[in-house]
Amino acid sequence: MSRQAVLTILLSTCVSMGLLAGEELDLGELSFLPVQSGGRVMPGDTFARVSLLNLSGKSSVKIGEQRLSALDWLARVLFKPLAAREDAVILVESAELLDAMGLAYEKERERYSFAFFEPGIPRLRQLANAAFQVESSSRDRFERQTIELYGRLAYFEGLLLSFGFLQPVGAGFSIPDAELGPEATWDDALQWYAQAVREETQPAEIMAAVQRQLSSWQESLTNGQLRYLDHFQHFPFSIFPHPEQDAWQGPWMVYMGGTTEQATALASLRAAREAYRAGDANLLSTSLRDTRTLLEGQAEDLPTENLQREVRYNRLDLFFWANILYVAAMLCCAFSWLGKRGKAAYLLAAILLIAGFAIHSYGMFLRIQIKGRPPVTTLYESMLFVAWVGVFLALLVERVSKKSFALFGGSLLASALLFVASRYASDGDHIGVLVAVLDSNFWLSTHVTTVTIGYGATLFAAALAHAGILMHLFLPDRTRALRVDLRRMLYGVVCFALVFSFVGTVLGGIWADQSWGRFWGWDPKENGALLIVLWNAFLLHGRMGGHLGKNGMAIGCVLGGIITTWAWWGVNLLNTGLHSYGFDDGIGRNLMLFIGAETLVIALGFVAVWIDAERLAVRKSLNRDKGGPSVKESPSSFQPGSK
Repeated sequence: MSRQAVLTILLSTCVSMGLLAGEELDLGELSFLPVQSGGRVMPGDTFARVSLLNLSGKSSVKIGEQRLSALDWLARVLFKPLAAREDAVILVESAELLDAMGLAYEKERERYSFAFFEPGIPRLRQLANAAFQVESSSRDRFERQTIELYGRLAYFEGLLLSFGFLQPVGAGFSIPDAELGPEATWDDALQWYAQAVREETQPAEIMAAVQRQLSSWQESLTNGQLRYLDHFQHFPFSIFPHPEQDAWQGPWMVYMGGTTEQATALASLRAAREAYRAGDANLLSTSLRDTRTLLEGQAEDLPTENLQREVRYNRLDLFFWANILYVAAMLCCAFSWLGKRGKAAYLLAAILLIAGFAIHSYGMFLRIQIKGRPPVTTLYESMLFVAWVGVFLALLVERVSKKSFALFGGSLLASALLFVASRYASDGDHIGVLVAVLDSNFWLSTHVTTVTIGYGATLFAAALAHAGILMHLFLPDRTRALRVDLRRMLYGVVCFALVFSFVGTVLGGIWADQSWGRFWGWDPKENGALLIVLWNAFLLHGRMGGHLGKNGMAIGCVLGGIITTWAWWGVNLLNTGLHSYGFDDGIGRNLMLFIGAETLVIALGFVAVWIDAERLAVRKSLNRDKGGPSVKESPSSFQPGSK
């Protein structure tokens, strides 16, 4: 095969994967367009990603033979809505629901087009209304999926109708084709009607018929977006700032009665729409740039720099690449234990972990800049921050110990948390508006950050313990000299975790006293934080009193990881208490799987205890046979510094 053929194949593959733009229209200006949605102003790039994730559960969509990015898909929906109605992008998770809607389907957990659902929408509305009458905590799986699908279709229809006034009028309109044309839009019909009224050139019966049709169109256009407001109290998006209102407006609302400035921006956006439909790349870019300039000029206190940072943050996908480096560092640590080139693998692991930490830190820094908040404001951000704390502690401990335990533990913890965080990021906007109770930068910077550092340190100790238990079982000859170092590492990290967990819990009580009028109320989250403090104190007491042997401390730290995970996520399953902003009922099964896996690790730890006891018994027997001194060391009393 020739070089040219190879390059052609590679280029076409990259274009199909979205790695290169090829000859497609440049939508760069659309990515920076300010959009008000979900209670905040975000760039168009973020809105496109959030919308597609909400509808499809994916960040890109395949249309025919072409894979479109979220931004390309949004442009297609807004500017070519009739074609977008036929695109299979809406996720359905229940075959039972499709049966109830009377729709023929291929399989569940599949994506279908809006046109596919249209015959079943009246039945879906009935099912959704019934589901909304049930308390959210009492809804079954079918009712929850009904509401989810109803919301997706409402959201998608709102996007399709954003430029409803520019959609074709269709057949059967009263205006003769010779005067209006077969491809005329509702806007064309309205303009024709306004001119006919001014000039009084049309018969009264035609004018009356046209007026009835236009009134029907306006009613259907309005109801298309308003009929869902009983349950969804916002439109999909708004892009036109209003001089006297905090809430912005969408294209069709401006079309029906906007200010002069809004009308000018709408005209520019309409020009961009026509350029997109005509495939005119230069006019499209110019029109979008003009629209953006007009909108930014009309909006007061628009965070333009933060919008640009957010687009950069989206495109870099920093946490994905950091996770790749963390996984690679973890594998290199394992190779350093197994292979002959252990020093080279160890050095590479350290470099990879440092590189991942740098990328991770930059991602956290961008989020802080974009939100103007401390690093922990949501459950998603807490996972990012705990992973960062784990790697930070790993680098500190490794700087002292140089035994690769810390590198492995830090990379294991960070990669696991970033993987889970990526699943949460796919749920929608992860830079959303804070709930009112959390709207305090002081307490977010003190209580939340401090207690989350305690989470991170406790989980890092658990990750270290994993490394120690696994090495002890599978590489016993390589770990004898490391056991004392491991116990010292665990001791230091648990001390660190205890201090931050205790201080963070006390600060949380002070915040609760200011917000709710009581320092402590035995709330599930408060109990979870207290349990972490008590468990870390128990481990330190057991270690200092000689009650925890060389494997007992490791097993205790793994249990500490389970306790921390339950306090962090598990209490959300209880759906009670004042910390209602953290509830999440979709983690139960995964949490149980995690606890099951950790229970297996604990069982392996007890196997290690049993193996040590057997080895000690053998050594004692051999010494007696040889007439040597008896072995006094017991498997549960291995002290730091002993030989």
